Amino acid sequence: MVSVSTKFDEYYRKKHPNRNLKWLFHHGQVELQPTFTKKKYFFTTNVVQTVVLCMFNDKDSLTFTQIKDQGNIIESVLGEALKFLCNPKMKILMKENMKTPKFEKDEKCTINLEFSN
Repeated sequence: MVSVSTKFDEYYRKKHPNRNLKWLFHHGQVELQPTFTKKKYFFTTNVVQTVVLCMFNDKDSLTFTQIKDQGNIIESVLGEALKFLCNPKMKILMKENMKTPKFEKDEKCTINLEFSN
């Protein structure tokens, strides 16, 4: 995403030198088809949620701090994304303490291999 957005920034600045371009990633939507589920599902997520889910391609569990640092995501934005993914109704990701919606810095999140909807 960074290389593509940087190229477009350069193009846009050359074409419109008096305008500013601001990326609003939280308004974007991505449709994902997870491979960890038994049934075939499609998730519609925002860009931040997609970044988080893609991190679990290589690892089964990550801490809040690892996700924040690897994704270069602001803590408050990441908290909102993880609240949706760890929601007790959805349970796409499982957090260590499912009783509290707040995320601790060293709290682990794991992918829910038993996900079903």
